[in-house]
Amino acid sequence: MTEEKLAVSDFNREELLDILTLLYVQGDKIVTLNNKMQNTIKANRQLRLQQATKRKRTE
Repeated sequence: MTEEKLAVSDFNREELLDILTLLYVQGDKIVTLNNKMQNTIKANRQLRLQQATKRKRTE
């Protein structure tokens, strides 16, 4: 199967707007997921630090 390369001029205005909208929505989803992952990682690190601190105090 050969992959045909398309230029912007191959699309009409409505198609280009649809593509841009899709990219915007997908980009927003990626940013949202990235923020959730970063928050989860931060919370996990804080929890592990608290657990390590508790263990050290009880020893």
